[in-house]
Amino acid sequence: MRASARILRDQREVHKADLIYLCVAGGRKDMCITLSLIAQYFGVNGVFHIIMPDVKSFNIQLERLRHEIKELAEAEDKEAYYEAHKEAFDPLMFPPISAYTVIRIPVIPYPRSVLNDVVKLLGQGRAVERIRSPLPLDVIEGLESSNLVRTSSRRIYVTDEGRAFAKVLESM
Repeated sequence: MRASARILRDQREVHKADLIYLCVAGGRKDMCITLSLIAQYFGVNGVFHIIMPDVKSFNIQLERLRHEIKELAEAEDKEAYYEAHKEAFDPLMFPPISAYTVIRIPVIPYPRSVLNDVVKLLGQGRAVERIRSPLPLDVIEGLESSNLVRTSSRRIYVTDEGRAFAKVLESM
């Protein structure tokens, strides 16, 4: 999760990306869930899953081009290599739209100001008085139901999970 957070942050800060889209196809379920979750915190513009009903034929094409794909990866001038093998690569890289289905996974961006307050709270090494927390009650209740904090009538206690999650969020 931390590595994904770092990569998403770098897309904005290092690479100056205005729009970020995630494709979670081809990964494991836990990766898909993790990326979809942190997408909300990092202002990702869209999360997509792709279903290819005839994946067997696609995999056969991949195997046929295994050698060329390896050479492309090792080529000094990747664009020139691709252009020289365009007829082989294009059907694989740009299959007809009828060959797959794109599913957009809804992402509701978390307000940055609330997220900053959540990070501050979860980063605390001590109990915080409820009245001193700027977070709305429903956010505190949500954090508690997610086992990120425990509450008493007067205090908020951050759990170990909450502290670990704060480290991920701090990397934003």
